[in-house]
Amino acid sequence: MDKTCCNTNGPVYGDAKRIVVFGDKRSYDANNGKSFNGFGIYIDENAKGISFEEYMETQKLSLKEDYKVITGKKPDTSEAKVNVGSIEATLLKGYAWWGDVVYLQIPNTAKFMVLSKSETSPGVFDQIFDE
Repeated sequence: MDKTCCNTNGPVYGDAKRIVVFGDKRSYDANNGKSFNGFGIYIDENAKGISFEEYMETQKLSLKEDYKVITGKKPDTSEAKVNVGSIEATLLKGYAWWGDVVYLQIPNTAKFMVLSKSETSPGVFDQIFDE
């Protein structure tokens, strides 16, 4: 994974700042700059002080609308609770046209962390993280 080769999409609602993006140079498509295996980490300072539940509902709605605009189709969505270390997070699958997104509230703060995953080859992250 390379932190200089690529860029990925982050949250479509809020004011998230990109912290870092890691991409697989071998899968990067120089013609359009979007086709690669990688992930980004974003932090939303949550200046409005909304709850995590409200943030998630707004993200889901915004992502579904964005998906329809980009692809012309209705997304096939699902969500699951996952752990990022010892912190419970929410995984949204099928909401974003570019890949999966994981959201969590940073403990003891009002801030949210967003992990955005882009895969051109489904299942490639299982391979990468197993290496």
